[in-house]
Amino acid sequence: MSNERLRAALVASGVSTAEIAERVQVDPKTVERWITLGRTPYRTHRWTVANLLGVDAGYLWPETQDEKLTQVASTAEFVAFYPNRGAVPAPLWADLVSEARQEVSLLVYAGLFWFDAFPHIVNTLAAKADAGVRVRLLLGDPDSEAITARGVEEGIDMAARIRLTLNLVAPLLGHDGVEVRLHGTTLYASLYRADDVMRSLLRAGVGPGTRDQVREMARTDYYDDPDAPTPNSLVPAAVGCVTDDQGRILLEHRVDNDLWALPGGTHDYGESIVETVVREVKEETGLDVEVTGLVGLYTDPRHIIAYTDGEVRQQFTLSFRCRLLGGELQKDSESLELRWVARDELDGLRIHPSMRKRIDHFFEGRAEPYLG
Repeated sequence: MSNERLRAALVASGVSTAEIAERVQVDPKTVERWITLGRTPYRTHRWTVANLLGVDAGYLWPETQDEKLTQVASTAEFVAFYPNRGAVPAPLWADLVSEARQEVSLLVYAGLFWFDAFPHIVNTLAAKADAGVRVRLLLGDPDSEAITARGVEEGIDMAARIRLTLNLVAPLLGHDGVEVRLHGTTLYASLYRADDVMRSLLRAGVGPGTRDQVREMARTDYYDDPDAPTPNSLVPAAVGCVTDDQGRILLEHRVDNDLWALPGGTHDYGESIVETVVREVKEETGLDVEVTGLVGLYTDPRHIIAYTDGEVRQQFTLSFRCRLLGGELQKDSESLELRWVARDELDGLRIHPSMRKRIDHFFEGRAEPYLG
C-alpha cells in the first residue's frame, strides 16, 4: 500500500524525492519505495524527513505509533534519541537554526563540531538576530578551573578549543540580539535549543554505566545468552566485505550498538539481495561496489538482536565479497566512524562474535560458502 500522507506532504512542501534522498543520504529509489510501496524508513530517516517536511513523523508513519519507544516519547514529549552527536544528521543542526523564529540557545564548553557541521552558522545567527530571534551562546571560560580539569581529564587542550570558538563567534560580539557569555561550571552535557526544540548530548562514558545505557536505547546483541528475549521477527539482511588495495577490510563503528561491523542492512521490497548489499554499502559508506561472491549464510539462532521498539530479531544474514569500483568514503547517520582495518588489527576492536565469524571467513578465502 502506498504512503499517500508522505506523497501529499512532499507535494505541499515542494520538496522533491531527490532532495529527500540527498538529505538522508539514501538512494532516490529507496525514497520512491517509501512512497509507492509504503515501506517504513529507519527511525533516524523518519525523523529527518519529518523535520524537513515540517510534519510529525507519527502522522507520516502512523504504524510506528505502536512502538514502545514512540509511546514513551509521546508521553514525555521526547521526539528523537541520538546516542551521541555523531549520530545526529548534520542537516538537523542547520534546520534547527534556520527555522528558528524566537530563540536559539547554546550551552557548551567549545562546541566546535557544531561549527564543523554548519559552516555558515555565524552568518546565519547574525541574520536570525537581525530578524528578531534571540541568540544566546554560553561557552566555557578558558581560564576557569573547570576547563583546566576537563582538559586534564580528556587529555586535550580544552582552553585552546574554546578560544578557537571565541575567534569564530567574534563577528557576533556586540551584535544586537546576540549574547555571548562565559561560564566556569562543570559540564557533562551540551544543550542546544531552537524555539521549543531541545537537543541534549551527553558525553559518552560519564558515570558508571552511562555508555551502556545509551547503547541499550537503540539495540542490544545477544549471543548464546539464556537471558536473551524470545525472537518475534526474522528479517533477511546482507553485509558486504570490501577491501582496499592494501587488503584491509572496511568496517563501520555502528551507532546503534557501539560495535564494529561490516556495512550492510535489511533486504527491501523490489530488489534482489545482491542489490541490497550494493545499496546498503553505498548508503552507509559512500562507496560503489559490485558483488563477486558469497562468503556465507549466517542464521545462527543463538544470535538475537533486541530493539527498543519491541522487535526481537533472530539472525538471518548473507555476507558477500565485494569489489570496490569507486565513490568517496563518507559515513552516514548510522555510523560513528568508518575505517579500513588490517586483519591483524581486528583483535583491537569491539566486534560481535557473529560478525567476527563473517570477517574471519572472508579472510580465510573459503572455496565454498559457509552455511550455518
